[in-house]
Amino acid sequence: MLTRLIALLVVLAGTCYPATTQIQDTLTTPTGALASGIITITNPAMTTAESVTLVRATTVVRIRDGLLDVSLEANDTATPAGTSYTVRYDMVDGTRWTEFWIVPTPPAAACASAPCTVAQVRQASATAAGLSILLSQLSVGACSEGQTLKVISGVLTCAADATGAGGLDCETETALTIATGAITLTNGSACYTVDTEGAASTDDVTQINCSTGTRFRLRAVNSARTVQVVHDGAAISIGETFIMDNSADVFGGRCSAANTVLEENRASNGN
Repeated sequence: MLTRLIALLVVLAGTCYPATTQIQDTLTTPTGALASGIITITNPAMTTAESVTLVRATTVVRIRDGLLDVSLEANDTATPAGTSYTVRYDMVDGTRWTEFWIVPTPPAAACASAPCTVAQVRQASATAAGLSILLSQLSVGACSEGQTLKVISGVLTCAADATGAGGLDCETETALTIATGAITLTNGSACYTVDTEGAASTDDVTQINCSTGTRFRLRAVNSARTVQVVHDGAAISIGETFIMDNSADVFGGRCSAANTVLEENRASNGN
């Protein structure tokens, strides 16, 4: 038994786990109140100094009473150089803002005492990764649903989007209203607000009309009106019905086939 334990310790000692940088802080809204809501952190596609390859993706962090505690891969020494984390704040009081982070490699001189604070990683604007594109390379036809523009062998090309639910630009949200239990994702892969039919106090989403490959985020538009995304195991397969009774509640999914939804993430942020 002792021999097996020693062997296990030797294996674990030789295993290399990627180092992350902890960011811990007490957040306030622009009005000075302790923040409550969610922040959506979108990491850049990059390869860290430890040769860990990250695809562009999002992490949703819930904030209560201003408390933030998250650990992220460092991007100050990553390839390509000049990447930034995009951080979107959605507070329960309706305030929203976006900022950009450069996360230092631990141990970080930028953070005098670990963990780092938000002020120590925040940037005034997004940095630009080292990439040049010729104007002639922009002569690309419209990409199909589920594709994105990528640089492949120096040429800007429409290719399959491997970013997952990450990469959605939620600075702009498309407003939807439930109609007889259904909503239609009119803007393809995007972020949407959802309201009840006829301003009813509660309404169910039992059908999401979308095309194959669409990725989306839904958010309740009004805390006074409850939107329920209903699991039926067929058209909407999400394990259990998700109740959005707060304007900071969000549901993320993708359409595995036409009008067939699988859940990717959810965050219930009501007080």
